[in-house]
Amino acid sequence: MKKIKFLALAAAMFLGAGNLCAQTDNTFGFVDADGNEVKDGSTVTFYAVEEEVVPGMPMFGVKVQSKFDLKVKNNTSATAKVALKVDASLNPVSGKVQVCFPSSCDSHDRGSFTTASGDMMANEVRDLSSEWIFEKGKYAEETVSLTILSGDKKAVGPKVTIRCIYADPTGIAGTEADKNVTETARYDANGKKLGAPQKGLNIVKMSNGETRKIAVE
Repeated sequence: MKKIKFLALAAAMFLGAGNLCAQTDNTFGFVDADGNEVKDGSTVTFYAVEEEVVPGMPMFGVKVQSKFDLKVKNNTSATAKVALKVDASLNPVSGKVQVCFPSSCDSHDRGSFTTASGDMMANEVRDLSSEWIFEKGKYAEETVSLTILSGDKKAVGPKVTIRCIYADPTGIAGTEADKNVTETARYDANGKKLGAPQKGLNIVKMSNGETRKIAVE
């Protein structure tokens, strides 16, 4: 009987250690363009912008991208390994996700994948350098969730959900939730605060915490 109890205790300790490894790790975190923390479980929205593949040379065509204007921060005073677990729309209507973090690029049109690990220096802040690439003229909303993995992909860190919206510029009626959202601040592409819409790329902060990138002609 004592032997059985001992084995049961050893098994419980082993399972407990496994659960400990699976607990949330805060080595890394998401931050927005202003350096503010984006909390675990947050949902952020980015709007697609049509841009010339080669600026000033329209003959090379147009690309439509909803860029993830987020960064990853190493919250520690030591170099640490980081990777991302990416869950893309299972049945995308338009385009695919491209993730170039931490060092190599991965491109998928659906499903789940994990990026290769890479090192981030102590207290380093690095752009996600990722986006949803839409098919031009094929308006849609796609969703991607990003989960930070650290310690050679063994520890699970914060997770955010990203809504990527490619809206018809002629005006498609938004959801009821969108109708109640108001603009709180507007910036140009260099981060300068604007008092009114300005030609070019405008970065708009909304009352629900969303950041929208809008091309003003």
